[in-house]
Amino acid sequence: MSAFHSPGSKEQIVRRDVRAWVPILFAAIVGLLLSALPDVCAQTAQGTASASVVAELRISGEVSTPLVLTVADLKKMPRKTPSVVNPHDNKTETYD
Repeated sequence: MSAFHSPGSKEQIVRRDVRAWVPILFAAIVGLLLSALPDVCAQTAQGTASASVVAELRISGEVSTPLVLTVADLKKMPRKTPSVVNPHDNKTETYD
């Protein structure tokens, strides 16, 4: 045995080393969870605020008349169900 070797089996030494790291790992995990908490809360608050935002479809760019449509506007429009023949397989496809 050398002067630098501490008494005990390798298994006992490994167990002691692992036990020494457990509090450090626990503190690191808790720290990561706590640091992520503000982001989670912000997303929750943001999600509730966005519920009051009205969804809209904007048509702009190189068009003669830009247009903004809300969900209510789209619901008021008449529904049409076009049917077309797919030239690749010669089957009729219906879009609703």
